[in-house]
Amino acid sequence: MANLNLRMLNILINIIYDVTPDKDPYKNVPDSLIQWPHAVQEGINNEDTKPEWLEDLFDIEEEEEGNIHGMFTKKYYESSFGNLHLTGDFIVVDIRQSYIIAELQVQDGTFSADNLIKRTIKYINDNGGLRTIYGHDDISDYSQPDGDEEIHFGSVIFRNSKQGYGGFAAGTGITGVIKYPILFNDDNYYPLRALILFCSGPFKSWVLNPVSVMNHEMGHALFGSNDMHCGGGNGWIKNSGRVFLQLMGGYGLMGQSGTGLVSVNAFDRWWLHWKSPIYNTTDSYIAASNQVSDISIEDGNKTFTLRDFVTTGDAIRIKLPYVDEGAKNQYIWLENHKIGTNGKIDFLTYSNTYNCRPQGKPGIYAYYQVGKDILTGEHNVVRPSGQSDPVSYTHLRA
Repeated sequence: MANLNLRMLNILINIIYDVTPDKDPYKNVPDSLIQWPHAVQEGINNEDTKPEWLEDLFDIEEEEEGNIHGMFTKKYYESSFGNLHLTGDFIVVDIRQSYIIAELQVQDGTFSADNLIKRTIKYINDNGGLRTIYGHDDISDYSQPDGDEEIHFGSVIFRNSKQGYGGFAAGTGITGVIKYPILFNDDNYYPLRALILFCSGPFKSWVLNPVSVMNHEMGHALFGSNDMHCGGGNGWIKNSGRVFLQLMGGYGLMGQSGTGLVSVNAFDRWWLHWKSPIYNTTDSYIAASNQVSDISIEDGNKTFTLRDFVTTGDAIRIKLPYVDEGAKNQYIWLENHKIGTNGKIDFLTYSNTYNCRPQGKPGIYAYYQVGKDILTGEHNVVRPSGQSDPVSYTHLRA
């Protein structure tokens, strides 16, 4: 799905803790401080509980590049040079805990994420089917022209789940599938092929953060499992073969906690086969000043002009000579980030939401790649287990 024009269906779930009110993780937070209000009355698209940030997250319709404003839409449009244009629509469901657990044999009001999603979709289907905020209610709005009639991709966002009560605390999520079809306005039920599932909490800061949990889980949808963690989004899961000691601090589409810059990196673009049709007319996904710049010692001396990386895709990858026999290939990547002058999503994490942190310094950014250089073949060859975080970063000069 790295090259698509796609509208995502986003199911937003606000739990009304009517069985165990003390378990609501945000029960004592005043509505004046939050941007997705607490729900009291069940319903679909209730005006008084609709989040205020919907159009800050997604563009609702496809816009020209200069008019794109939704952070999620803009992040992947810029990263992919327009190859991945993600718009979205939303259905907001305020649902009672008593309804969620009605079919469960529980005494303490607990329920899983699967229970919550299953009952939410039943509630949608029993109340007339899909009715989105902005009116994209036909299956053609979400399916691909040459594919099966299905919702190609979406998200489920919990407002106020927690461990034992939906399973996810704010800032955590996974990618997955939903096995419960949704009723559409043609009286047919359609499955949701794949999705991002996470808990956002009731605040807005994650919407403006280009490396929030939603962006990280979208990275998984593009790259694969935990074995593909890199760029500052790594965890210790499945890391028996870690190739760098550094845990966090890089940048890229898999970045999240501890990431440095919020932009895409050239490794991401190479892996996903994204290149600029304007600035790179070569046959290579690694180029600088419109010359192939994936080089090794056998190429001899080379001179390149590195234009702004986020805008043009210019980058250099240098294969390191003299590695030990049998060792994985190792590379140095170089990128020129014109932070503060390129008008792009290209700055230090949180600098766009907290005034106490600067945007960062423009200049040449460098990182190592170890292995992860096979793009086709068997799954265990392309994505070898236990080798996440294949890159380590440094800022060379301002």
